[in-house]
Amino acid sequence: VHPGKLRRQIAWVTQDASLFRASIWDNIAYGRRKATEVEIMRAARLACVDRFVEELPQGYQSPVGDEGKLLSAGQRQRIALARAILADPRILILDEATSNLDGKSEALIHEHLREFIQNRTTLLITHRAQSLELADRVLVMEAGKIVMDCPREEVAKRSQEFRGLFARSA
Repeated sequence: VHPGKLRRQIAWVTQDASLFRASIWDNIAYGRRKATEVEIMRAARLACVDRFVEELPQGYQSPVGDEGKLLSAGQRQRIALARAILADPRILILDEATSNLDGKSEALIHEHLREFIQNRTTLLITHRAQSLELADRVLVMEAGKIVMDCPREEVAKRSQEFRGLFARSA
C-alpha cells in the first residue's frame, strides 16, 4: 500500500490539537480539499464548532493565529475533530480528543460521534469515563502492557483500578 493512500485512511485528533495559521474554515477544509460547503458545515456541526463560531465577528473566516493560539484549547480540539470527520477516515484515533471540553460539550460531541464512528475502526485513548461510552471494547494498560481486554460493560466489574480511576474523574 502506498504511504499516501494509507495516511488518507487515518485521522488522528490529539489533546493538543494542531491548527494552521489560517481561518477556521480553512483548517476544517484541510481534512478533504475537494469537500463541498455542505460537507464542511456537517463536519463542523458534528464537532460542535458551530456552537462557538456564530459568536465570532468573522464567523468561519475568523483567523486562528499561530498554532490556533487565538482560540481556547477546547475550540482547537473541536476544529481538529471537524477536520478529522471531514476526512471520513476508515480509522479514527481520538487521543484525549475532548479532554479540554466541559462535560456538557463532550456529551454533545459524543452524541454526534456515535453515528459517525459506526462501521469504522475508532481508537479512544482516554482517562475520562464519559469517553468510554462510545467504546465496544476496552483495553486497560499498565506500564505499557495490556492487562485487560473486555467489553466496556465488564471492565468496571473486573478491575478495581479501573473503577478507582473513573470514580476520581467523575
